[in-house]
Amino acid sequence: KGLSPFYCANALPVELFGSPSTPAGVYYGKSVIGNLFYPSIAGAGGPYIITYTYTDTAGCLNSASVSVNVATLPNIIVTPNKPTLCAGVPILITASGAVSYWWSPSDGLSDSTGDRVLADPEVTSTYMIMGISDSGCVGVTTVSLSVDSMPKASFTAQVSSVCTPKDIKFINTSIGAVTYSWDFGDGK
Repeated sequence: KGLSPFYCANALPVELFGSPSTPAGVYYGKSVIGNLFYPSIAGAGGPYIITYTYTDTAGCLNSASVSVNVATLPNIIVTPNKPTLCAGVPILITASGAVSYWWSPSDGLSDSTGDRVLADPEVTSTYMIMGISDSGCVGVTTVSLSVDSMPKASFTAQVSSVCTPKDIKFINTSIGAVTYSWDFGDGK
């Protein structure tokens, strides 16, 4: 008594109640300690048989058993797992391993539910993804999105001669760029 037929692997200990309670009986079974059943210690699987044994007032030994199953937690996988994006350029992030999902916080995301979201946070952010399996168990993971600033293209020009043709030196003063491409509009 006091047991459901199903628990998730991360469930809190469950208090067992036998009947009759006087005289007191004894509980036994996988992951039973005293009058508590520990689904997290039992681990995923089953059926686990939990038995309550007692001696009645006539001195007869009696017992009652209940079958319990423990379900695994969903393993939530996020793809890409360490995304980097440019500020202002959304990236598609997907979750798998469960049947429904919640994303938190929702700032910078196209939605707070579903297995696919577009992410476009303004700054580097960490999101928690909670997934629920078809058995109702909850798995949680996080993903951190690194946001790189958009490069800022800039240059200055120095004229080193006054004679024609003028000698002009272009100086790159761009910020945040790794590679550069110059286009003077003349096809060269």
